[in-house]
Amino acid sequence: MGFVAAKCTQCGANIEVDDTKEAGICKFCGTAFVTEKAINNYNTYVTNNNNFAGANINVIGANIDNLIVLAKNAQEVGNYDEAKDYYSKVLELQPTNCDALVGKGISALYSSNLGDIKSDELIGYISKAIEYKKKEENISKQDLNQFIVESAKALYQAATVVFQVSKTHYDEYWKLENSAPEYWNRLGKVVKIFIYVVSLTESDNIRQSEEGKFCYLEGMKFIVICCVEICKQRQYVSGIVNPGQILESEVKSEIKPNASLHQTYMELYDKMCEKIKEVEEDYQPDSINRNKEIQGGCYIATSVYGSYDCPQVWTLRRFRDYTLDESWYGRAFIKYYYAISPTFVKWFGDTKWFKRFWKSKLDKIVSNLNKKGVEDTCYHDKY
Repeated sequence: MGFVAAKCTQCGANIEVDDTKEAGICKFCGTAFVTEKAINNYNTYVTNNNNFAGANINVIGANIDNLIVLAKNAQEVGNYDEAKDYYSKVLELQPTNCDALVGKGISALYSSNLGDIKSDELIGYISKAIEYKKKEENISKQDLNQFIVESAKALYQAATVVFQVSKTHYDEYWKLENSAPEYWNRLGKVVKIFIYVVSLTESDNIRQSEEGKFCYLEGMKFIVICCVEICKQRQYVSGIVNPGQILESEVKSEIKPNASLHQTYMELYDKMCEKIKEVEEDYQPDSINRNKEIQGGCYIATSVYGSYDCPQVWTLRRFRDYTLDESWYGRAFIKYYYAISPTFVKWFGDTKWFKRFWKSKLDKIVSNLNKKGVEDTCYHDKY
């Protein structure tokens, strides 16, 4: 048995074949080939490469077309690792192939996992593709703009998928202490992609097309959604090591982004809302949690009534979220309350006089709120 050099007649990959057998399977594309034809294909390529520069270009061109088709086929069936490999082979033959650069970036993102989202790789490849496209000879402004719009669409679609997968994962695993910080980190990468989408489509020329305008506007709206998600105060269950674990008594602890991160996304939220309203005047975004100092539930009320989840505290939490939080002085009160109440509870929360003193006052407040229509049914915090 002897192995000789050959070239797959389907994908153009360099392979070694057993010349004693009539046929074989390409290890790169999985396509069957006739051994004699694969060997002849290689010999033809080498001959043309050595003697005819023009013929070499034609052979390479055919190989690139085949590889692009194979890469797109792999993408369509969700095999992004294979697609990425094919696009890499194209770039080995033609490093400035813009379609392959975009395809490799998209495939890199989709083949990554939540622990290592390849957002930088995605942006890097598409940025390089646009750079090369601008340098192409005789490319019209219209064709260039269309390529940028198509790239922005691919980025937008990829970012929305990562957002949905990240949110679904968090909703399932929220009880774990590290789930919220990991979720914020993933959304930060999603925001980075959407910011790049907005930067690609913000020029008037790009936004003349419906698709360009869509990517620009909806990209900013998704940034707003991510900012709201990141600034929410969240909970986890102390002592849980896996989401399926059941404890006799689940103690919920509060967790929030640090002040610097919170401030960054509040500012980005405000900036995006302002830009959106320049295009869509009646835009109404979801409100964002602006209270960077908020630490947890209704501390004094929880101490008095013995639970964060009981009718009296549900009433007070609704009043906090939908009355106090709607005005600047109400938000100031909330901030002041959460600044001092943890200390009071820490010092006096277990004493009888403290609970008697506050219970009489809170009972009256809760009763008045109920009479005014504030419900005391089960409630999930607004933020």
